[in-house]
Amino acid sequence: MPRTARSPPRAAKKQVINQENDSASSTLDKSPVSVPQRSKRPRAEFSPGNDFSILRDEIKNMLAEWKTEQDAALSKLISEVSDLKLQNIKVQKTFLDIEKAVEFMSSKYEDFSKKIQEFDKEREGLHNYILNLESKIQDLQSNSRLSTLEVRNVPNNDKETTQDLISVVCSIGQVLKADITPSEIRDIYRGPGKPDTNKAIIVDLTSVLKKNQVISSIRLFNRNKPIPEKFNSGHIGRPGQTVPIFIDEHLPYSVKKLFLLCRNFTKQNDYKYCWSNNGRIFIRKNNESRAILIKSEKCLQNLEPQK
Repeated sequence: MPRTARSPPRAAKKQVINQENDSASSTLDKSPVSVPQRSKRPRAEFSPGNDFSILRDEIKNMLAEWKTEQDAALSKLISEVSDLKLQNIKVQKTFLDIEKAVEFMSSKYEDFSKKIQEFDKEREGLHNYILNLESKIQDLQSNSRLSTLEVRNVPNNDKETTQDLISVVCSIGQVLKADITPSEIRDIYRGPGKPDTNKAIIVDLTSVLKKNQVISSIRLFNRNKPIPEKFNSGHIGRPGQTVPIFIDEHLPYSVKKLFLLCRNFTKQNDYKYCWSNNGRIFIRKNNESRAILIKSEKCLQNLEPQK
């Protein structure tokens, strides 16, 4: 019976393989022949790998440039924001300073406003006090002149004496049928005036009754007469050109000024009468209306028609 071939055991097979490997390794070590290395084939210039590398480099460069630009822009933005913060701080400080200044000025304005109101009240009180004093002074002046006449526009004479003036006044009394004797004249003189003008003759009589009699007489004399026939220098025999002569109360300057205003007022507002009596001034619209006493300019202002 033939024998069946058997495979060698695994250990023996492994031993054979190791022997073969050692044998081959010994042969290679002893062989002087070197194995040539295979050279790589150069990559084509426009190969897909080369294009990707170029694109990658370009993207890297673009990103680097963009990063540089963004860094510069960010730095500039940070700098500008810092400047804005500083400016904002300065503006806030300035605003606070302005607010403090406004508060200070507001408080000062209130103080000034209060002081002005106090000054206005004080001024009004002083104004009323002055008006009261002026009224009292005016009354004193009027009382001191109650018996005094003012004869205006009598021609001057060279080297005129007091006796000459007395003669003029006595002649006036005779013409007006209100006889005046020298004993009834307390004082007489020419008042102040411009050069080369007929200064007024101031006559201080001994009684108010005589003064009122003379004034009533001249008004009666001039009534209903034409201007050339009204009382003039020819009636008392004064030489030269005939000029009109006016006789009124001798009023203080303040009253005389008010009297002039009253005369202008009556002309402008169609009032018929304006006269003075014992230092007081009256106006009247017509014969049927009542007489109105004028004490000050304010009285005239109250009478002005409403526009």
